[in-house]
Amino acid sequence: MIDRTSILFCLLGLALLVAGCGGDQGDASDRATETAPPTGGSNALQPLRSGRDVLAPDGRFSLRVPGEWVRYDDPFAELAFRTVAEDPAIALNVVREELAENPRPQVYAEDARRRISSSYSNVVSLSLSPVKIGALEAYRWVYTATAGGQDRLFYQLFVVDDGQGFVLTGVAPIGADFNVTRSLFDSIAGTLTFARG
Repeated sequence: MIDRTSILFCLLGLALLVAGCGGDQGDASDRATETAPPTGGSNALQPLRSGRDVLAPDGRFSLRVPGEWVRYDDPFAELAFRTVAEDPAIALNVVREELAENPRPQVYAEDARRRISSSYSNVVSLSLSPVKIGALEAYRWVYTATAGGQDRLFYQLFVVDDGQGFVLTGVAPIGADFNVTRSLFDSIAGTLTFARG
């Protein structure tokens, strides 16, 4: 098992590598899909209405990404996608880890926040708040940071499900509009669902 600190630091490294990565459509099929009506509550993430549904290799979770995004290999992520046209690209990945305990998403997020804030420079929190994906509790952190000499806008969503932690990380250029970027990643995160065994 990879330790939690390594996983989170590798997520940040994604931002530095993603612009030059090639990708392919992988095994996910393109199709426009509609979702159920939005869930109630002001902190409920509204799901992306159309795009490509993708499934984790073991079927444990699925989500939807914009149809034009391409899949690429990330050695630490189970799923990784990015845009094609932008330079640097906008990217997203999902990492899963086994947890010794079953912490609340806020505790999980705060632990990651402390480690990242002490290891990277110019970390500025823009938003840190609880959110919901349907009935599932999650915690969202949006921030800017300098990693590997490059400034980026980061979006991280922390979810705990059945003894496993899931971190959805989105990365965008530092000049990206905060509200537009957060809304895009929120809508992708809003499609996250878990298989029940």
